[in-house]
Amino acid sequence: MEAISLFIESVSSWLTPYVPFSATALLVVLFLVVLGKYLNKQARLHTGFQFRKQLIFGAAVVLAVIALLIAIPINDGLRGQLFGLLGILVSAIIALSSTTIVGNIMAGIMLRSVNSFNMGDFIKIDSHFGRISEIDLLHVEIQTEDRDLKTLPNLYLIHQPFTVIHSTGTIISSEVSLGYDVDRNRLEKLLLRAARDAGLGDPFVQIMALGDFSVNYRVGGMLNEVKHLISSRSRLRAKILDHLHNSGIEIASPTLMNQRQFPKETQYIPSWSGASEISREPSAVEDMVFDKAERATKVDRLRQRLETNLKKMGELEEQAKEVRDDQQKLEMTDKVALYHHQNERLRFWLKELDKKER
Repeated sequence: MEAISLFIESVSSWLTPYVPFSATALLVVLFLVVLGKYLNKQARLHTGFQFRKQLIFGAAVVLAVIALLIAIPINDGLRGQLFGLLGILVSAIIALSSTTIVGNIMAGIMLRSVNSFNMGDFIKIDSHFGRISEIDLLHVEIQTEDRDLKTLPNLYLIHQPFTVIHSTGTIISSEVSLGYDVDRNRLEKLLLRAARDAGLGDPFVQIMALGDFSVNYRVGGMLNEVKHLISSRSRLRAKILDHLHNSGIEIASPTLMNQRQFPKETQYIPSWSGASEISREPSAVEDMVFDKAERATKVDRLRQRLETNLKKMGELEEQAKEVRDDQQKLEMTDKVALYHHQNERLRFWLKELDKKER
């Protein structure tokens, strides 16, 4: 019995120094797991939380490593050396990756603080054009006109000027060169009619240049449904062709006629088929091309609506506690129940969209 007690005492004396470290390690792991689940939940509910989630979790991992180094059962001298080694490693990482990882993180923070673009916006930078489908800590992902996904590092975005087409609307236009023999007043009426038929608001016509052989006209208007940008541009050009050809106006540079000997009565106008409608629906092309960006935009809008509903529901619940009138209190309770029902439907659609994305 004495030998067993001595063995247990020796084992316990050997394990005792590791108890605080084991407890700290267990708490750290539990903390990171709980924090990760909480951040994932908040990222589903709140718009733009994905960026903050990565920053918060990264800071939590750094604090967890420091806590483990403090709790590890070693002497102070060795602990100080480990902290020194950790500092050297962090400094080396920052020094070696300052132009890439850390630089992209800082650029991402700057872009989010400026908030120049949001999910679903069209963006044009250098030769890249597409619709934003993801905003991350290190990069921005866009979906191009070919339905491909293109990743743009945040450093690239802050070093290049970019154009953002917001979802609230934009002006689209097209240019056409016509001869001096075409009456300007008649032509402007035709171009304005083409812009209206293309579904543009507040159409306009501008004279861009008076060339040696032709006049350069620009016709455009306001497009409210930006997600139909590509098909609307094509539709505007089609309507310009239809209206000019139907009115007997040929779109050909007079220099072609001077170089190629054709009879004067020859016109470069195709035979009119009578069909002016485009076979595809305006939204069909964009639905196919920007499917991920469109899905990300829907998720973003659903999250914004859910966040607004939760805020209003909380305010109503607080007000209901202070109301004494039973009828008014009942009405406020009914509104809270309605918000609760709407929130359940919004969470359902968010889950469905999340399944499609996976």
